[in-house]
Amino acid sequence: MSEEVTSAIVFGATEYVDLDDLQDKVGERIAELLECEYATVSSGAFGAMSIGLAG
Repeated sequence: MSEEVTSAIVFGATEYVDLDDLQDKVGERIAELLECEYATVSSGAFGAMSIGLAG
């Protein structure tokens, strides 16, 4: 693995990470890359359908 990946793994294993904040930031980055308004990462197909239904 690249140094960037291993350093991220070490950071995640040794520091507190608020998963809600992480989820929001990942969604923002994906939306930026896709040039769209909003994006989110789900746990799978059923998770995505639940998010869509809740919206």
